[in-house]
Amino acid sequence: MPLNLFFIAAGLIACLLILRRRADASPPGPRGVPLLGSALELPSKFPFRKFNEWSKLYDGWFVFSAIGQKFLVITNYDIAVDILEKMGTQTADRPTVPMAIYMARHIAFTLENYGDRWRRCRRLAHENFNIRALDQYHGIYELGTAKLLRQLSNIDPLKVPEELLQFSGTLTYEAMYGPESGGENVKQNIRKVWEMAETLGDAMSPAKFIINLIPALGMLPERISPWKQYGTRYFNEHDRFLMEMAQPGLTGQSDSGFVASCMRMRDRTEGISDAEIAWTSFALYGAGVETHINGAQDEVRTVAGDSPPTFEHRSKMPYVMAVMKEVLRWRPVLPAALPHTASQDFHYNGYRIEKGTYIFYNQWNMCRDPAVYPDYDVFRPERFLADPPAPDPPVFGFGRRICPGRNFARDLLFLAISNLLWAYHFEKATDADGKTITPSPEDIDGNILLHPKPFQFIMTPRREIPQ
Repeated sequence: MPLNLFFIAAGLIACLLILRRRADASPPGPRGVPLLGSALELPSKFPFRKFNEWSKLYDGWFVFSAIGQKFLVITNYDIAVDILEKMGTQTADRPTVPMAIYMARHIAFTLENYGDRWRRCRRLAHENFNIRALDQYHGIYELGTAKLLRQLSNIDPLKVPEELLQFSGTLTYEAMYGPESGGENVKQNIRKVWEMAETLGDAMSPAKFIINLIPALGMLPERISPWKQYGTRYFNEHDRFLMEMAQPGLTGQSDSGFVASCMRMRDRTEGISDAEIAWTSFALYGAGVETHINGAQDEVRTVAGDSPPTFEHRSKMPYVMAVMKEVLRWRPVLPAALPHTASQDFHYNGYRIEKGTYIFYNQWNMCRDPAVYPDYDVFRPERFLADPPAPDPPVFGFGRRICPGRNFARDLLFLAISNLLWAYHFEKATDADGKTITPSPEDIDGNILLHPKPFQFIMTPRREIPQ
């Protein structure tokens, strides 16, 4: 072989070896310690904050391990689109998180892998909550909002969060089971559903339960496994509870609501069971500064006048819509989102991501990306009215796992925000010395689901509330 051909061949082989070595090299991310990886650094509460801390060291994504389990965390919107949408066939599964499996037994479709059950339940959700189908719920929204305004007219501001929880819970409850369902137990049922959702959400957290980090503990028989015992109690209790709530729709006693609609779709949804309908209704249930307030109130007053705002006013209230988007962006409710998992090996940016890797897209970072949202820590709705406007905050997920109830949630938020601004004036409270009390934006609570801690404020009626 001529000497120059030898060198060319040797160079090609060297390039191939380098590329192969990079493809098999460890992706960027914290290394941790032998065996444990980064398990000791992973908090059991607010994991999004640790992800945010690590994100400052890596460019848009990183991978870490905890006791052998790999985690891919995405902190950039474009990379999330690449991995979760363009590679959706490889990244649309959910992790087989042990505690979530024990508690939900593979029947809550939002936690289920992509397959026949997921497709059946997703179809039910899509056909009942797509944009065209939402008109059927507008009457429920408007009646519920009018009731909320009356209930808030004489109430301690510290109790407003509970009333808002009941408001959203009641509207969702009626959309799921029909306005005539529940009777005197509605308030109790709403509270139980929220507690159920929060507990199941905690079960998805990688560090909340030790068995999620050490799945081998699952080999223990149930009689000596506290995790399996807890999961069995949780499932049995809540399976009965959900079936009882769904009974009016399942048996024809109610002809309105999601459950009753699912029964009418049964001939088009082969294999759907009563339990899948009941748990899908639960899965959907758990899913859905002063100058800014004045600006939004001026718009509401101009457009709606002396009548409460309705959905017909929405297109004429761009500032209210911008406030709604900024609320979702400034403090995303699901900051670390629910994880996906890789159903097979795939490569990204020259690195191999292993099958079974948990994939988190940290909404907290995406909603605070300074390249997309300058002065991201400032509450500034005007960013969505600029030319060009800021992109909508990516808080409803990606790809095949995008939230099926996102349009329902947007409708509910618009009507609640516009009506509250129409009916009440909001301002900061003052202390005993007359000094203004400004709540700290860091006063948050929850875990997987984020919400503010109670704080004092002043709320006064701007007009007589219609009865």
